[in-house]
Amino acid sequence: NGLLVVASSDSQVLTFDIENQVQVSVFKGHSMAVKAFAWCKQYKSMASGGLDREIQVWDWKTGRRSGTLSGHKSPIDDMCYYEKRDVLFSLDTR
Repeated sequence: NGLLVVASSDSQVLTFDIENQVQVSVFKGHSMAVKAFAWCKQYKSMASGGLDREIQVWDWKTGRRSGTLSGHKSPIDDMCYYEKRDVLFSLDTR
């Protein structure tokens, strides 16, 4: 729907409305740089991960964090949702 998502080195995830060229949301919750994010249209959620080795799950409409997933031993490099099976995959640097 015309959104640009920016993972930031200052521990935030920002969304921008491309058409109107305005910032829409700021997602705060990471303690270190964010390196990856993934959308899940089915649940209107987004997940982000990075150097703090945690995955934050967000409601992208409200900007509220709905959960934190821990367990990675190394920084998170990439993530993707597989909506057909309701699974979030994450990849770390190890």
